[in-house]
Amino acid sequence: AGFAADIAEIVSYLDGTAAVLASPGMGAAVRLFVLANGASAVVAAHAGIPLVIGGPRVLERDGRGLTAVDRYREAFRPSAFAPEPYVVLAVAALAADDEATGRDLALPEAWAFVDAASQGAYLPLESPDVVRSTVLTPRQQVRLDQMTANAIAGDIGTVSTRIRELVTATGADEVLLTGTFHALDAALHSDGLIAEAFGLIPH
Repeated sequence: AGFAADIAEIVSYLDGTAAVLASPGMGAAVRLFVLANGASAVVAAHAGIPLVIGGPRVLERDGRGLTAVDRYREAFRPSAFAPEPYVVLAVAALAADDEATGRDLALPEAWAFVDAASQGAYLPLESPDVVRSTVLTPRQQVRLDQMTANAIAGDIGTVSTRIRELVTATGADEVLLTGTFHALDAALHSDGLIAEAFGLIPH
């Protein structure tokens, strides 16, 4: 029921078993992925669909000592979409030329979440300079510090090491870079640094 039924309905439009004809769609060679939290990872496994997962709790273990990725692999059933488990690790990574600038890149999104909890709306991102000059309540400061401490942000050495550690811990087949930036040029530069560090573009 619920999410599992929704996935089954989407699959039925592609494999021709739906009550209605999906055109275009039926027979299309479309790769399906499930963007999952811990619980829905098993739903993806039962459907035989590649998993996209990330976030600060991706390495959290249950009472059996298993992570969500472990449970996905354990419960996986081969399908037309994937003959074996396939894990895409979504990583919010923000890199810059030096550690301080990289850490600053995490401030805008962290502050947007902290501010939204206070006033009820997720507003456009402020620049790191504006965030640093904002007078925060003690509670806001604690939450902001917690969020930025958990961010994968810094110079390319720090960021690439954290990504490699997560890939090793999860056994991911692929990495999906995410992350929210205040400025487009900072996002492009960050992606370029990471791509270069992993040999995706020439040095």
